[in-house]
Amino acid sequence: MVNLKNKLKKIKKIHIQAAAVFLLILIAAGLFRFNGGTSFQAGAPMVAYVSFQGEYRIEDGEWHDIVEGEHISAT
Repeated sequence: MVNLKNKLKKIKKIHIQAAAVFLLILIAAGLFRFNGGTSFQAGAPMVAYVSFQGEYRIEDGEWHDIVEGEHISAT
């Protein structure tokens, strides 16, 4: 038991801190590599084609057909 305490006293605090920092950097690099290979967040977006059919009217006015490519006035 005394022999173990003497060995631990010989290890300087800076060596333990340096080993801990090295271990953290090693773990961070491993996680970065693992997550970089399995992440699909930056994939191409899927765009949905939307079309409307039917009629519309503004306030109490006349009914109008929805025509593709034609602008519907908001006033």
